[in-house]
Amino acid sequence: MYEIMPELAAKKYLSRDDLHRTSLTGKRLLLPEVRLLGEHALFWNQDVAAVSAPKAWYMKSSAFAGCKTLTCAELPQVERAEDRAFEDCELLREIRLPCARSIGDHAFRRCSSLETVELPGVQLMGDDLFEGCYSLKTLSLPGLEQLGIALRKCPALKSVEFRSLRRIKPDAFSQCYDLEELVLHMPYVCQLDQEGFTEAGRITEGRGLIYVPAVLAAYYQGAPGWCRYAAQIRPIPADRQAPEAPPPFELLSKDIPEEPVPPCPLQIPAGFEQAPVLKRNDLKKPLPSPGLLLPNATMLAERALSDTDLTAFSGPSVRIVNARAFSNCGDLLHVRLPRAERLGSYAFEDCIQLRWLSLPQVRTIEDRAFDGCNSLRYLSLPAVERLGSYVFNECYSLKRLVLPSAGLLENALRGLEALEALELHSVKALTGNELHDCFFLRELILKMPYVCPLERGAFSGVNGITLGRAKILVPWQLLPDYRTAPGWRTYEAQIEAIPDENG
Repeated sequence: MYEIMPELAAKKYLSRDDLHRTSLTGKRLLLPEVRLLGEHALFWNQDVAAVSAPKAWYMKSSAFAGCKTLTCAELPQVERAEDRAFEDCELLREIRLPCARSIGDHAFRRCSSLETVELPGVQLMGDDLFEGCYSLKTLSLPGLEQLGIALRKCPALKSVEFRSLRRIKPDAFSQCYDLEELVLHMPYVCQLDQEGFTEAGRITEGRGLIYVPAVLAAYYQGAPGWCRYAAQIRPIPADRQAPEAPPPFELLSKDIPEEPVPPCPLQIPAGFEQAPVLKRNDLKKPLPSPGLLLPNATMLAERALSDTDLTAFSGPSVRIVNARAFSNCGDLLHVRLPRAERLGSYAFEDCIQLRWLSLPQVRTIEDRAFDGCNSLRYLSLPAVERLGSYVFNECYSLKRLVLPSAGLLENALRGLEALEALELHSVKALTGNELHDCFFLRELILKMPYVCPLERGAFSGVNGITLGRAKILVPWQLLPDYRTAPGWRTYEAQIEAIPDENG
């Protein structure tokens, strides 16, 4: 039975200071509204026995590190856990993160009692995740595509299963001294780098077994890297066959979500009916209403509404939003700025609940304007021409982004790890590492009436494209040109016509 602490019942962001003021000895703690577990949120807590956060989707570094008494953590919606998330949780016996896609370095290091791990969707794993996990003997990673050194130094590990793995990098199983079984369910031969099985227990010694689909056994036995383990390669037994693979993902919806009704009534603050500028401290805290309407204001000054309990805002005449105007508005859900032309740096920084944002005329967005807007899932910026650096940094829920007018991306998308679909209409070229942090990109939609130049290394780090899983959608008239163009011909099999563009 979990217990809700009254002072934590409505918390959406859990910080270390929140728990220092609370007695938790022996408690099984329920955090019903928490979305974000902050850095060191329960760091070195010696009291809490179990935690359930059903709505949390992000864990900052060391969120549970050093929780010596923690035995169970229920986090069904967490998509990302940063470095050392559960490090030194010595009594933690099982962890289930069904929605996790990215796990940072050393996340479970020295969790010496850990026996059960479920990470069905994880695609990115940091270094030495399970170092010193002396009770962890079996592991299944069905969604992982590249294995680096995540499993290194997991001395008790005996059996590992994969269903999507495409590459095993050097030292992948180094110091896994008890490893005796590897099961590869993929319908293709996985790439094995030189020294992929260095210090990989009984497999390195020639006594372990490598199970592969029966139809691929002969191919594995003769493949580079694998041939030296030919005598150990066996068909997967019938009772361990993988279930039928799920169908390929469908294209993401291209329908723009309808604007929701504001979550609360919008009121004009007394004395601000004609005010042209809203300055910091013009409105006393707490605000007169959680929903504000400023009908004639044309500018929001720096920090005009920062650190307030604002829930919804409409500024039909606002043209300039200065730096940090809405920063740290933790309750902000809904914003309409139909005539805004410029957003200053950090304008919406750490608006962790912001879900709806209408900016149809914004042309310039400065650095980190949406930094930490963790709840944004879709964003269309039809008029934006200039984007600063790290504009969407740590927008960990932003799945689809439409930029019809942006000519250059440069560093604008750095830190945007969750992005799955990117639509571009005017970009002049894809260069350097502009998409480097977009690990999960699965749709790149290019609507330019020309073949967009592609520089070498432009897709570095974009696993979906480099591993052949993502689709590159282009106008049907340009389909042959893209498939034969320099740079693009490498991805010929992934390039398709934009649906409904060919009549």
